[in-house]
Amino acid sequence: MKKAIIPIIAVIILAGTIFGGYLVIDGLFPKANPINVPFINAVISMTVAKNEMRKAGEPREIASTDVEGILTKLSEAEPTRKMSVQDSPDAQVNYEIAAKTAERTHCFYVYEEGGMCYVEIPYEGIYTVDKGLMELLQ
Repeated sequence: MKKAIIPIIAVIILAGTIFGGYLVIDGLFPKANPINVPFINAVISMTVAKNEMRKAGEPREIASTDVEGILTKLSEAEPTRKMSVQDSPDAQVNYEIAAKTAERTHCFYVYEEGGMCYVEIPYEGIYTVDKGLMELLQ
């Protein structure tokens, strides 16, 4: 009887340690909140600029037919545990999307890194997104 209790106690301690470790990591590196994308009806205008080597590119107006596609791709973004701690990403090439509404201008930075496509909202979070968004912006 005593020999059967020892493995059960070991499994309980191991499970508690793993769960506790998860809680500590989740507390130190929380996932970003769900992405905040404006409603299509609220967008007055949208521009995109290709920024290279930390130099801002010339913004160009997005056609109203493409605005819905871009907002749809942005709304499908998944939060990561990476934190946004600066005004713009360090990526060599990124696209800056500015979606203007009556209340404010929403800024999104889209870039590719390590084969993944990311959307960064300064000081809010970094999200993974479908690479199809990069094709819409080019």
